[in-house]
This record gives sequence, C-alpha cells and structure tokens, in this order.
Amino acid sequence: MTGATHLLAGAAVYSVARTRTKLDGTTRAAPLALALAFTSHFLLDAALHFELSLPWQYALAAAAGLFIFQVARQAGDKYLLLGGIAGALPDAICASGASQAFIRLHAFFHFKPVFHVPFQMLCLEFAIALLLACLLARNELASPLPTPERKHY
Repeated sequence: MTGATHLLAGAAVYSVARTRTKLDGTTRAAPLALALAFTSHFLLDAALHFELSLPWQYALAAAAGLFIFQVARQAGDKYLLLGGIAGALPDAICASGASQAFIRLHAFFHFKPVFHVPFQMLCLEFAIALLLACLLARNELASPLPTPERKHY
C-alpha cells in the first residue's frame, strides 16, 4: 500500500470520526479520531495491494501530505495533518526498527502475496486514494470547524 493512500485514509478517517461524533468541533474528539486513523493502517494493509519502489512512495506521499496540509489550512483544523501522519505511522515505526514486537504485529496484518499482484491493483489503489482525497476535501471544506465568532447550535 502506498504511503499516500495511508496518509489520505488516515486524514479521511480522522475527519469523518471527528465530525460524526457528539464531540463535534471540540478537541476532545481528536484523540479518538487519531486512534482510529492509526488503526486504519492495519485494515488497509490487510487488503490485496501493489507495492511501489521507495522513490515513488516518497513522491506520492509528499503530494498527499501537501494536499492534506492545504485542506487542513483551509478548514482550520490543525489536527487533520496529524490524522494523516497517524495513518502512515505504522510503516515509519517498522522502518525505524524501534520495536520488534510492533514489526511482528504489523507483519501479522500485512497482505502476504502468494502470487504476482496485477498492475490493475495499483490503478485501483490510485482510484481509492482519489476517492479518499475527495471525501476528505468535501467533509472538511463543507463543514469547517466552528470558531468563537461563528457559533453553531
């Protein structure tokens, strides 16, 4: 799974979890939403997917990160980018080698190809990433967080 997909999924999960809770518009919803964004990584990794080389991974992740940053800036939600980072964090933890137990947990959930994954799966993943980006932008920009001068009842 590309880092871009994990970033976009983490941000989208955070956004939906934050806006669909009774704690809407408050920072009390952020910890739960960030935890759900982190958990989304394992669900995505369990699905059949195509892996790209590291240069492509970094380029796509940078583009997704800039997109999330722009949406977060326009929506006024300083935690949205953290939601994206939470979605990609398990791969960073594994790459750092910080915890062998965490690496084993990540490997347990990760898709294990027993056959060549077709190129069409990469196209499907890009389509999913695009849908996640649209969901994120629609959810964040259609209903920005309430500000002190704009009270929502």
